[in-house]
Amino acid sequence: MSLQTVDVIANPKLWHDPCAWRELSREKVCKTENARADAARALQGRLRQLQERGAADLGRLLRRDPAQLAADLARNPKSQYRKLATQVDPLVWRKVRALKLPGITREPGSARLYPGGALAANVLGFVDHTGRGQGGLEKALDRVLAGRNGKLVYLRTESGWEIPTAGGFRRDPQPGENVQLTIDRDIQWLAEQEIAAGVRKWRAKSGTVVVMNVRTGEILAMATAPSFDPNRLDQADPRNLGNRALTEVYEPGSTGKVITMAAVIEEGKAQPTDRFHVPPAIACGGHEVHDHYSHGWERLTLNGILAKSSNIGTIQAAERIGPETLYRYEKLFGIGEPTGIGFPGEARGILEPPGKWYGSKRCAISFGQGMAVNAVQVTSVFATIANGGVRVQPTLVKGYVDAEGRFRPAPEPKRTRVVSEQTAKTVTAMLESVVSEDGTAPAARIPGYVIAGKTGTAQKADPACHCYNDKYYTASFIGFAPADKPELVVSVTLQDPQGWIGGGRTAAPIFRQVTEFALKTLKIPPSRYQPVRLPLEW
Repeated sequence: MSLQTVDVIANPKLWHDPCAWRELSREKVCKTENARADAARALQGRLRQLQERGAADLGRLLRRDPAQLAADLARNPKSQYRKLATQVDPLVWRKVRALKLPGITREPGSARLYPGGALAANVLGFVDHTGRGQGGLEKALDRVLAGRNGKLVYLRTESGWEIPTAGGFRRDPQPGENVQLTIDRDIQWLAEQEIAAGVRKWRAKSGTVVVMNVRTGEILAMATAPSFDPNRLDQADPRNLGNRALTEVYEPGSTGKVITMAAVIEEGKAQPTDRFHVPPAIACGGHEVHDHYSHGWERLTLNGILAKSSNIGTIQAAERIGPETLYRYEKLFGIGEPTGIGFPGEARGILEPPGKWYGSKRCAISFGQGMAVNAVQVTSVFATIANGGVRVQPTLVKGYVDAEGRFRPAPEPKRTRVVSEQTAKTVTAMLESVVSEDGTAPAARIPGYVIAGKTGTAQKADPACHCYNDKYYTASFIGFAPADKPELVVSVTLQDPQGWIGGGRTAAPIFRQVTEFALKTLKIPPSRYQPVRLPLEW
């Protein structure tokens, strides 16, 4: 919301005219026009005293250094316009006006006030002292919110009077529109509390939570920690002003295996119960790939590969479709493509074409390494599965309200069929196994609701050695509920957690808290069936 404020303006020419000061205006040298030139010399000492006192009083009210204020006024004594302060409280202006200082006037202004403080700050963004959007939706929608200034052109006399018969031009101002967002205030608040607590608990560098409506693509919450208060920009850390859910990219790790499984099943190359002999390690591009747990030869089903998050088994499955086909599905799911939200500074991620999948990257892509995504992109992947295989372009804007109070809905989001409804159902059943006692995320379970989801624990490249090591990780969990009739998809991401780094231990509990609250807030009924129990081994 905007508040009416005042911009304090000075006329330096009057400030330096001794006869403009009421204390000196009755002096004899100010009585005649011819003597005005002599007044400055005759009253110079007293004028300087009045100016110093006036600058001190003015600086105290405007919270400016008096010496700097005096220097501003002295910079061009013949000027008739200088802005001394912006966004001044009208009550303060009354005190300024009471000083009766020569040449000190005002212009109407406005200041942006955020009643919610830090709530959704990284989504809303912020404005500068002129009211122009400089970050977030404030910047993206600045022209919509600001409207258009009016314009008046006319010919005037030397004394300033308009000449009616001379013609001219007039354009009336056009008020801006209010923008109604898709953000649910209560869910946003809870998401921010939980991710902030998670970042503190695991001593993580940062974290994000995204809550999305499966069918409409509407984002109900987009939380980032650490954050900032747009009402106190001067106290904010510049690193926290952006929206990490859209501007920060990372390798998704095992959450990316969902795309591989969907592609393999859609192409008819495997089914959840297909049997795989999974070795302790597998050679790829001159490198040896291992799983996150040590094991000998395992007999896993395709479902077991996903539930246990086996990199080796995922590579074996991906070999059945080849790089070109996998790449096509990655793009269909939105990897390496803009989300469509149009958020300032959004990163589209990195997904190189198969011709550049050199060395181990050919294998790494299949289990979510060797590429980069933002949190909204990977959340949309799970929303696509939850929506029966149809990808709905994510959105933050529900509609617009004009000055007359009329609501205009935002354009319908783009919808793209990515995989068949049957493939989506099959992958959903497999994702339910991840949340079972035998999977990697039993901590994500919510009583009364069937949950489908996937953990992610991705190594990050160390900028010092340009290699992977055990220092930097991205831990995540993404899931949707209720799995039998999906309504919400929720993603939780933690960057560089310390201690226990697995997404099932760090991110899944945050998912549970946020999702359970959102389900209750939106009055979404519990599941009506028991989870499908597909075999993990054979």
